[in-house]
Amino acid sequence: MAVLDGKVAVITGGSRGLGLGIARAYLRAGAAVVIASRSQSSVDAAVEQLRAEGGRAAGMALDVANLEQVEALAALAVSTFG
Repeated sequence: MAVLDGKVAVITGGSRGLGLGIARAYLRAGAAVVIASRSQSSVDAAVEQLRAEGGRAAGMALDVANLEQVEALAALAVSTFG
């Protein structure tokens, strides 16, 4: 049993660089991840990579300065992974 089994991590800036590395680390520890970034194409590419590596991943584009978009991200996490 992995340390984060049954947990869900929401990672902003998760489509590349350090954020994507953090998403991978959480996946290896057993969590599902929901990533966000400003570009939907970047999010889609990162989610595809994470799933290809065996991870449970979802994501969406957003601006973290927009409360409605952040709430939509939370709703995506809950509706996708519980």
